[in-house]
Amino acid sequence: TAMPAIVAEFNLTNLKKLIASANLRKKLQDNIRYFQTQCEKIGVKHSGISNPIQKIELYDLEQLKEKSQELKKQRVLVGSIRPPTSLTPRLRITLSASHSFSDIERLVSHL
Repeated sequence: TAMPAIVAEFNLTNLKKLIASANLRKKLQDNIRYFQTQCEKIGVKHSGISNPIQKIELYDLEQLKEKSQELKKQRVLVGSIRPPTSLTPRLRITLSASHSFSDIERLVSHL
């Protein structure tokens, strides 16, 4: 007996999703590398890990507050992590495959 057509269609759909997810993982890794390269170009120290969650350590809470407000005004969403959650104040940046290089450039330009 032959496999039902619906099962073949289901399998084909899942294969397409699998291929697309590999492309999305590559795009995410490209975005992480691009973010880190752009930070290095302007002298911003980044976490240095190949992870979608990047941290930018800041000097003090006042600088964290100022940067957070500036980024918010620019409609750039980042997290603010304060002691005692971390030893130093830092911005928490979450990169995704849906970000474009221009999105990343805009973010970095405000760091």
